[in-house]
Amino acid sequence: AEIIKGGMPPEYGTRMSSVLNVEFREGDKYDYKGKVGVGLLSSQMQFEGPIKYEKSSFIFSARRTYADVVMKPFLSKDSEIKGLGCYFYDLNGKLSFNLSEKDKLTITGFHGKDLFKYENDKFTMGFDMNWQNSFGVVKWSHIFNKKLYFDVSANVTDYELDVSAMEQNYYLDYISGVRDYVGKTDWTFVPNESNKFKTGVSFTYHKYMPTDLTAMSGSNVFNAIDNINYHTREIAAYIQHDLQVNDWFQVLYGLRYTYFSHIGPFKRFIIDNEYNMNNIDSIIYNRGDVIKSYHLFEPRINTRFQIAENQSIKLSYSLNRQAANLVAMMDNSMPTDVWLPSTDLFEPQLT
Repeated sequence: AEIIKGGMPPEYGTRMSSVLNVEFREGDKYDYKGKVGVGLLSSQMQFEGPIKYEKSSFIFSARRTYADVVMKPFLSKDSEIKGLGCYFYDLNGKLSFNLSEKDKLTITGFHGKDLFKYENDKFTMGFDMNWQNSFGVVKWSHIFNKKLYFDVSANVTDYELDVSAMEQNYYLDYISGVRDYVGKTDWTFVPNESNKFKTGVSFTYHKYMPTDLTAMSGSNVFNAIDNINYHTREIAAYIQHDLQVNDWFQVLYGLRYTYFSHIGPFKRFIIDNEYNMNNIDSIIYNRGDVIKSYHLFEPRINTRFQIAENQSIKLSYSLNRQAANLVAMMDNSMPTDVWLPSTDLFEPQLT
């Protein structure tokens, strides 16, 4: 795992804060092995081994906390927090295939979920909040020679928040989420030990579902808030050069360009003014229609001066643009915050 808090290389874009780059290791291609860990509040297990000896492998791991189970024996029947429970779990897996001496195929998957709930049978009420993240990646790597290689990948990521509440005959369910479909390719050229060039292109299709609120009273069900989905697409390209000038000076520079567009299907409501908020008209956009587009340029340069064996000074300049916007529902950041893309009403953020 690698975290980049500032001076991001051009290969990472459309984000302002930081980058957490996590790479799943491959399973053992020669021996089967595994481990199980049991603790007071969580347990985990991991298994790995060859699918075909020396050619392919698998690795799978799972983890779960059980604070909800541990708490129950210590709470009396009349305790106000008797129905309180919280836990999380995650599942990880990776398949690796050596197709040839120069070709490799990997399939990676992850699913994680956090859950907080409260149930009170005495007053017939309950509250349930859970949020989950999932992704799947298929990646093909090819080596042309010792100096040139490339990666092609396709992935799907999904984030979903689900909050529900119940009191006697009343029920409320709130859902929000984001789903991405991504295809990308990266080319790396290393002519010598001092120079490393990297370039790539990617296409991303986003589907935002910021608010879907359903309520029920008895047998009557109605949508309290209409579910309005936002569809966007990103086409990005970058090029960067990592140059080791000498033993004490290194510089990485490059440029990233992103074409971001908010597209249909979408229904834009026209209001009378920002105070009354009455809908007086609407505009209908069909599937694929471009509602608003932005051209985002992100130049970057990072330098490092090695002043001692374990000391260095880093200077960098970067222009970062982000078209994903977090809308806080409260003063403090909570899992109930929702994500919205940049549209014709507000531009991408800049830092």
